[in-house]
Amino acid sequence: MVRAFFDESDNGAIYLMGGWVATVSVWEDFSDAWEMVLRSEPSIEYFKHHEAKSASGQFLNWSTDQIQAKMLTLAGVISDFEIYGIVGGITLDTHASVFANSVLSRKQLQSMLGFTNPYQWCFHGVVAAVLQRQLRLAGC
Repeated sequence: MVRAFFDESDNGAIYLMGGWVATVSVWEDFSDAWEMVLRSEPSIEYFKHHEAKSASGQFLNWSTDQIQAKMLTLAGVISDFEIYGIVGGITLDTHASVFANSVLSRKQLQSMLGFTNPYQWCFHGVVAAVLQRQLRLAGC
């Protein structure tokens, strides 16, 4: 069985969803190793990339060298485990154009299609990508 952790973001032009996928047992070992790096001095409670890049939050008052060292050590944890990444996205203009000429309201479309916002499109895309990857890994 696999477990995945995803997050989403948009910059006003593109909506993205990305994350990491591994077996449950790999995640258990990964979590222990990740936690150990978080707690190593200088310690942080959690990692957010935008905080590291802006020297804010957990990285407030850290030197550039300290931030880079922590990020490289965390990246090393990721590379030490059989974890793969998946990303999917849609431009918000493309998404809007799908519904632009509809005679139905967004609510009516939602009731018929089941999904009408970028999150749902990306979610279904990354789930399909994970399933395809798992089939390839299984030799199907």
